[in-house]
Amino acid sequence: MQQVRHRKSDLSSQVTFSEFLQFVILTASKTSTTSDHWDTYEKICHFCAIDYDFVGNFDTLKSDVALVLRNLYENEEDFWFPNVTKPRSTPKLEESFYKSVPSDVIEKINKVFQLDYHLFNFSSTIR
Repeated sequence: MQQVRHRKSDLSSQVTFSEFLQFVILTASKTSTTSDHWDTYEKICHFCAIDYDFVGNFDTLKSDVALVLRNLYENEEDFWFPNVTKPRSTPKLEESFYKSVPSDVIEKINKVFQLDYHLFNFSSTIR
């Protein structure tokens, strides 16, 4: 965070979403970050080095897990997957986070995750 906040006195206050995105942008060029949670899939999953049998998607998690489990078990009664019904994000919530982010930061974060968008057929909704 020191790279984003240049004065040490600022380091004790809460990190804004815009500052967090700037931190992700700065650490994206490094070979590893401090957390896989905001690294690119391309960097942490090594798609070019590993021949995956299956790649799931969080948006279709329930059906993806069911497909994998059907291939592992003969009887569907041998497995179950919990119901996930409540979305973790909404367009209004996302808008509230991004409205204070400068457009150049949004452009840079889109560039960081451009390959991930392509690999998983996501459209960049960050504007």
